[in-house]
Amino acid sequence: MSCYWLETFERQGAVENVLIGLALIAFSVWYFRHLTRRDRAFRKSRFERTNTHGVLEFENYEEARRFEVEEAKIGALYRLGVGVGIAMLVGVVFIIATVGPLFE
Repeated sequence: MSCYWLETFERQGAVENVLIGLALIAFSVWYFRHLTRRDRAFRKSRFERTNTHGVLEFENYEEARRFEVEEAKIGALYRLGVGVGIAMLVGVVFIIATVGPLFE
């Protein structure tokens, strides 16, 4: 009887670990897709504001400042993306480490 409970507990732990790993992978994929969409929109905006000499043109200082802030946010998101990529790798390792022994 105690062996049955031990096996059930181990299986529940394996399922939880796999779900945590899948959640990490799903978040990582969502994050990179979101970052790519935001970066493409920013690049399009940058292209539209560039004149024939390759210089960015703005109507006023506030508009230029908003553009710089958005550029800084995207840079910060890319730096944060390194951590998200590591989280995705941890999720994959979590799943492999959990599910691997079940097939032995």
